[in-house]
Amino acid sequence: MSWGIPYDSEKGRTLASAITSLLTGTAYNTSVELADIKGPFKHWEKNQEVMEDVLDRHYQATRKIGKDVANLTAKAISVWRDVLGVGCGRRKSVPKPVGFRNCQTTLLAPTGTIAFMMDCATTGCEPDIGLKKTKFLVGGSSMQYVNPEVPGGLRTLGYSREQTAAIVKYVEEHGHVEGSPLNPSDYAVFDCSYGAGQRSLSIEAHVDFVAAIQPFVSGAISKTFNMPRTATVLDVQRTFLRAWEKGVKSITVYREGSKLSEPLRVKEVMEQANKATVLKRARMPKDRPSITHDANIGGSSLYLTVSPPPGQGPLKEVFIRISKFGSTVGGLLDSFATLMSVCLQYGVPLEEGILKRMRDTQFAPSGVTDDTNIPMAKSILDYIAQWIAANYTEIEIENVEVQGPELTGETCTACGSMMQRNGASCLICPNCSNSTGVCG
Repeated sequence: MSWGIPYDSEKGRTLASAITSLLTGTAYNTSVELADIKGPFKHWEKNQEVMEDVLDRHYQATRKIGKDVANLTAKAISVWRDVLGVGCGRRKSVPKPVGFRNCQTTLLAPTGTIAFMMDCATTGCEPDIGLKKTKFLVGGSSMQYVNPEVPGGLRTLGYSREQTAAIVKYVEEHGHVEGSPLNPSDYAVFDCSYGAGQRSLSIEAHVDFVAAIQPFVSGAISKTFNMPRTATVLDVQRTFLRAWEKGVKSITVYREGSKLSEPLRVKEVMEQANKATVLKRARMPKDRPSITHDANIGGSSLYLTVSPPPGQGPLKEVFIRISKFGSTVGGLLDSFATLMSVCLQYGVPLEEGILKRMRDTQFAPSGVTDDTNIPMAKSILDYIAQWIAANYTEIEIENVEVQGPELTGETCTACGSMMQRNGASCLICPNCSNSTGVCG
């Protein structure tokens, strides 16, 4: 695309073939250098004849690459002659006497993480999934961006700065080039797997591209062959047969819409993003009814204020106060309550979005409570989750015994760790073994 060459074109496939041949040939040349230092791979002598034949096949295929990229092809041929030695010919080539350090040197993996770290627009030998994509970010927000190779491709095709800016703006708005100031004869350069407009690459284009570079790869090629939602069983059958006839070693077919959840959706995601409405916070009025519930958990007093009171509407606001734990824990609980309140006011589901994450969290204070409906709690948040679930939802919470030692909420005077009960009246520190001195 950046060179102004369509993915589904003879020149595009020729260019990819020459690049891949040069890559593999250079890798084998390097393997010879490594073998000169470290020795050849363990079973080199036993497999020498077979490997010579494979390398010669790479070389012969390179000689048949089209003339569209003659200079690049000439470089690839020169590299393979260096790999095989002088006098190359079918089953007559003689690799360098030292052998090779590697029996194989190349394959084509998806390389998603590596490709994006290297600022690549696509991965492996995949065409772009779509010119405009939506990326979902941590925290629930999203961003849209246009393939960074589009401007370069337009400049290569001879478009002016003003024309390029106008076409890129059109792509930002529509996700495709159809109907833009781009000359229709150049549409094919910007064809993708899933076109947001009417155009998209055919399954044959995917298969033919992989088949073009397969002769120059030691191993196989990992690539998804994308088929439209309208594809039939017969279409899939023809695709597998075409790949086999063209010498493709491996193939993974994906039919659009065959899974309920898809990692990459261009048309639907774009439509949803364009129609998306900004969430609004339902702020509480200045004066609102509330109640305060108090409980004792493992010897510490909890004060939970909620609004509106149970039975008067969905929960929208929470305040948490606790005794014997100082300003740090109090500050964290206050921040947690504020965050929880804001989430509720933005419409985050109470049961799945909040209570499910609070339930069964375990930290001090924990243990026996003075609430007959919730006799045991693994933590303050666990107790609050159970109480809110009982008063604001239809969830039936099964109370579970607290596992592990009973933490008292008191800190060790020696190291500051939480003390735990050891017997009827003794407290002991699990970190430094300091005790209260009253153990009997």
